Amino acid sequence: MDAKKKNRKKKRKANTSNEKQKSGPPVAPLLKKKKSKKNKKTKKKKPLVKALRKGTNPFLAEYKKATEKFPQDMDQLLDPKLKGGDIRRALLFEMLPDEMPERYAWAVPDSRALNIIAHFGPVIEIACGAGYWGRMLLDRGVDWIGYDTRQQDEAWANVKLGGPAVLKDFQSRALMLCYPDDFEESMESIAMTCLEEYAGDVVIHIGEMVPNTIMENPWGKTTSSDFQLELAHGFHKVVQVPLPSWPSSVDCLSVWKRSQRTKIDDMELRYIPKNERLDLVQVSSSTAHLV
Repeated sequence: MDAKKKNRKKKRKANTSNEKQKSGPPVAPLLKKKKSKKNKKTKKKKPLVKALRKGTNPFLAEYKKATEKFPQDMDQLLDPKLKGGDIRRALLFEMLPDEMPERYAWAVPDSRALNIIAHFGPVIEIACGAGYWGRMLLDRGVDWIGYDTRQQDEAWANVKLGGPAVLKDFQSRALMLCYPDDFEESMESIAMTCLEEYAGDVVIHIGEMVPNTIMENPWGKTTSSDFQLELAHGFHKVVQVPLPSWPSSVDCLSVWKRSQRTKIDDMELRYIPKNERLDLVQVSSSTAHLV
């Protein structure tokens, strides 16, 4: 085998590896970085902030355009009885755009979600990637600060370098997490570390959460089970709305407020104000007639 054929074979293998990574549960919206040469000191450049006309949401627009072109049987992507079986399922899965999440974010923001976040501002977002959600919030006048542990070449907003440790300086802000965990690179949960560092009162979670997921595990691919248990232990949910989602995810935005504690005898109980309790009536379209 000559050198050219070997190079082509290596390239195909690398592309296949990249595709496998994309099809898994990527959880932090990170853009590809240019590799710097070893043994050469390079000065870190400030990320280039992309131009964007105020009031626009190109991710949502592209999402709508893409989903409108989906074939009718895309809704049956995960149906075991899909006509055409696994061959058709593979073709449908290939139609899902993987470049949009990498370019923008792993969840699609809409006006309702952004307005809800604005109500609970100011906001600090950890593991914000290229800062697309932050840019949408800034355009609405929300006081948003974003941090990520990786430096971006290009970003949608001014993303600062840092992780959960910075939260000690921002306890008065609502903590926002949008697909923060990436268990392909590390089994450590950034979200869990954030919760341990955060002493504020409001957590905004964006992505999948128990029981809203298509994954075999009930907590989904956004944050760890330990994080979700700890969040439910110390906070109570006051808002939950669905987000525009691809057929391969069940994304929603939820807002959690820190719960107060009280004691009766030796038993510790949580106090949740009546006006902060969620409506317990939940029905699907197939059972709505029952209530």
